[in-house]
Amino acid sequence: MELLKKSIERVISKAEKHYDLYYHNEEAVKQQLIFEILEALGWNIKNPEEVRPEDKTGMGRADYALVIDGKIVAYLEAKKLAIDVLRDPNPLKQLGKYCYDKGVRYGIVTNGLQWRAMKSFELGKSLEERILFSIDLRRDPVQKSLLLLSLLSKDKIKSLEEISNAFKQLEDAFDILKRHRFSEDIIFGALCKDKGDKDEEQSPGLPNNATKISELKTVSNTKPVRGFVKVESGWRELSISKLTWRELLRQYAGFVLNEKGHLPVISGYVVTEKSKLKNQDDGAFIQVGDYYLYIWLSANDILRILRKIQEFSGIELAIELEKKK
Repeated sequence: MELLKKSIERVISKAEKHYDLYYHNEEAVKQQLIFEILEALGWNIKNPEEVRPEDKTGMGRADYALVIDGKIVAYLEAKKLAIDVLRDPNPLKQLGKYCYDKGVRYGIVTNGLQWRAMKSFELGKSLEERILFSIDLRRDPVQKSLLLLSLLSKDKIKSLEEISNAFKQLEDAFDILKRHRFSEDIIFGALCKDKGDKDEEQSPGLPNNATKISELKTVSNTKPVRGFVKVESGWRELSISKLTWRELLRQYAGFVLNEKGHLPVISGYVVTEKSKLKNQDDGAFIQVGDYYLYIWLSANDILRILRKIQEFSGIELAIELEKKK
């Protein structure tokens, strides 16, 4: 969450400093506010297989389509700050038409600071009743913004409705318990299990065909099929629509940055100043948060970078490989 938290802070700071620009200029909102958040949520904004601009529908063009495994999971509509997307119903109506026309399950409307997510269709429910969450980054508590905005990440967006409904139910239950004079400490204590109560056998194990990178000697003539990171509850698969060595590096570095708040500086390869990269040509590097990662590398060289990040972070990475044909 640390990466997303820092991105939210930067977006708020930019919006306050250049309010007049973003108030009138929708394109500036897209490029400098919305993209900042999308990248922190794990979306590769430069990859049309993940983020597709100006997607055509029978009702007009949606600003962006968010795509996983070749399927559009959500349409995102961008507005300038002059549009209050939490009060003005027209952006939601417009978005609903796009989603309904193409059978897209979720819609997101934002002006960079205000974010609203909706379910595109549900029999017997009005547009307002289909809203899954609404947040204002300037006014809502940071933890609430982090939790709800994280539901739009590549890892969680397919479960957007399930998790947002669970959060609403939790809020309602919390309010009821507080009205009956239960303290917050008592409520949280009742909800949180001791680590010792966890059933280790329920932790997801590493698939048999995946190998920890610490055990790999060479990856020549191979390509990654799936990537896994070790978390407290077991192994979690990285959500990557088309896995390449470069994309694996991006996703793993982003995960580590989100968990730890920073990456190791590796001279020429992982730096915080672009001028310190081995090569600054277009396409020679990717940006993850405030870091620049050099990617004109062989698979074995990328493996070495991955190992250095793992040694620094303590977050294990495993890969399922297949031979190149």
